[in-house]
Amino acid sequence: MHRKEFDIISHRGYCAGDESIENTNESIRNSIALRAEFVEFDVHMTRDGIIILNHDSTTRCGHEIETTDYSTIKESVDTLDSVLSANDGCATQFIIELKTRDMSGRFIATLDAIVQCYPMMDIMYSSFNHNVLYSSLTHITFGALMYHIPTPAQLRAIRPRMIGIDYEMVTPDIVKMFHDNGHTIYCYTPNTLVSVERLIRAGVDGVYTDNYASVTAMYREKYA
Repeated sequence: MHRKEFDIISHRGYCAGDESIENTNESIRNSIALRAEFVEFDVHMTRDGIIILNHDSTTRCGHEIETTDYSTIKESVDTLDSVLSANDGCATQFIIELKTRDMSGRFIATLDAIVQCYPMMDIMYSSFNHNVLYSSLTHITFGALMYHIPTPAQLRAIRPRMIGIDYEMVTPDIVKMFHDNGHTIYCYTPNTLVSVERLIRAGVDGVYTDNYASVTAMYREKYA
């Protein structure tokens, strides 16, 4: 079986089962070493305005990121600027999910200022907060993440063409609705080969997965 295109996104970088390195430059470098076309990671902003990589609003040591200065947590997190600098010029697209709860103009201005320092990198933003995507000062591509299946009318009102949906909610009919309304549909976060193959058969455009190496090997063997 051959598919024209199916994107596999390395979710939070490739950790090979070691969750302690997710959302770090190490996991991102692992993805790049595997020749991933896409790597996704999450960012928050500290109280003193430093954008760092982390999934939750608190660090693994229990510090609330938005009320903590960077100097307090710098030994346990990587900054966005350091990650982009370390990987400047790589061919992998970086998908930056905006997770910080304070989606103010300060956050957007800081984010855009950093990203604009790396004009040769392929970067896009994604978020469940669609308003913050629209307020970005750059011309960067962005994708909308959603907790629910939108109606056709809601789909037509969403500006991003790329939309991320929980993989457990997806059916072939839902995929068709997205495509009929001009959107691509990406599913988060299937980690078993069985679930990924179900999504391939349903016609989705891609997946975010923690199991990048195995999913990529399966896809290349069966569908590429």
